[in-house]
Amino acid sequence: IQKLKRTMSTLRTLKGLVNALADTFVSRNNDVFGYWAMGMLYRDARESGLEAIEMDLLGSDDHDASVVVDHVSSRYRARLAHWCDSRHVKLTRASATARFNLPDSGQRRAWNDFGEPYQVTFQLTDASGRQATASRHGWCRVHDPAMEIRRSRWGGA
Repeated sequence: IQKLKRTMSTLRTLKGLVNALADTFVSRNNDVFGYWAMGMLYRDARESGLEAIEMDLLGSDDHDASVVVDHVSSRYRARLAHWCDSRHVKLTRASATARFNLPDSGQRRAWNDFGEPYQVTFQLTDASGRQATASRHGWCRVHDPAMEIRRSRWGGA
C-alpha cells in the first residue's frame, strides 16, 4: 500500500501544483532577460497578431516559438518536472495559456491599473485522468524597455 501511495497523485496535490504554477507565472519575479515575463509575452503576442499564447509544459521546445516563449516554457517545463518528481506525480497533459487584451472588467486597483487585462490558465491532467485548472487575472502593458527598469539582479549582458 505504501508503494501505491507514492505513485498515485491526489487531486489535492494536482491542485497545489497548478495553483503554484499560476501564482509564480504572474509574479513580478517571473522575468525574462530582466523584464517582467507577462509584458514580454504580450509584446510577442501582439507582434505575431495573436491574442493568446499557448505553451505545452510536457513536450519539447517549440521551434516556431519566439525566444521569449521558448525561455518561459522551458523554465516552467523544468520547474514542473522537478515538482512532479518530488511528489511522484505522472502527468499526461500540462499546458499554460496566456490571453491578452481581454475586455476590461472594471475591477482595477490603483497600484496596478496600467495596461490591458490578461488571463493566464494552467491545466494539468495526471495518469489517472484527474484534472486541475487554475487561472489568474491582471493587467499588463506591452513590454517597452524605454518605460521599464531592468531587474538589477539579472545576470545577463
